[in-house]
Amino acid sequence: MGVISGRLPESLHQLARDIAAQDRTSLSQFIASAVAEKVSALAALPSMAAALLLTKTPVALVLAVPTAIK
Repeated sequence: MGVISGRLPESLHQLARDIAAQDRTSLSQFIASAVAEKVSALAALPSMAAALLLTKTPVALVLAVPTAIK
């Protein structure tokens, strides 16, 4: 298993510690899970983009813009 040493802002470190404690896991395991989720999401992007390019179904990106209710 690899070892990574890094620095986090104290506020982020404390928040990560708190969430790990709520999940009843170590901070190390929490960080490993967070990195795994991010790597998995980024690794999936090229195959998702390729699938969208190969599909014959139109794909639309819809952005919801809040409007004032009068």
